[in-house]
Amino acid sequence: MPIVPIQNISAYGVMQETPSHRLPPEAWTSALNVRFVDKRAKKFGGHEQVMGTPSGPPGFVMAVDNSGDIFWIYAEAEGAGSKVYVYNSGTHNDISQLGDYDVSRYRDWNGDIFQGVPILNYGNGVPQYWPTPNVVDTLEDIPNWPASTTAKVLRAFGN
Repeated sequence: MPIVPIQNISAYGVMQETPSHRLPPEAWTSALNVRFVDKRAKKFGGHEQVMGTPSGPPGFVMAVDNSGDIFWIYAEAEGAGSKVYVYNSGTHNDISQLGDYDVSRYRDWNGDIFQGVPILNYGNGVPQYWPTPNVVDTLEDIPNWPASTTAKVLRAFGN
């Protein structure tokens, strides 16, 4: 097999959407455990823990950017008594509503940001929102949510 020299192999990175026969020689269709830096493909160094030990096993994670102050919301699913926590500035705080949540599987959790307000849903009750991103404020029921109505998935659409 002939050796074909390829210059600047990090020019395009990974391009999975384009058929391989239409890609330039510098583009990649797949890459595992590498980063493209300084015109080279370098071995990825691994992962390291940055948030310490979570207060509960995370099943759903969502980042909230509050004017540059980043909050990480994570929810656990352990049946009755599931909680929602927030990580910010080195501390983990419980922001669950009073009474916790009854969630059977972590995959039931979902959420989104609607006009800067984090909304969480677990499919078994009234969706929750976090009115002010602050580690001491708890989640609240979305106001005016129809009684006896649940949503499997809740997403923002437009404004």
